[in-house]
Amino acid sequence: MGEHAPVPGGLSVELHLEHAHRMLRLGQDAYVGYYEPGRIVVRTLLTCPRGKEQCPDPQ
Repeated sequence: MGEHAPVPGGLSVELHLEHAHRMLRLGQDAYVGYYEPGRIVVRTLLTCPRGKEQCPDPQ
C-alpha cells in the first residue's frame, strides 16, 4: 500500500482498504478503485467460501 500515494483531496488507500475489509467481515465481496497520477488502481477482495461454493485451489 505504501507505494500508492493518495491524490490531493482524495481518500487514503488505507481508508479504502479499511472499508473493503469491513465488507469482507460482513460476508460481502468488495473492490476499491482510486486514482493516482496517470493511472487508476483497483483492488478486488472476494469472500470465500460463499454458500456451497468452494474456494479456488490456491495452486
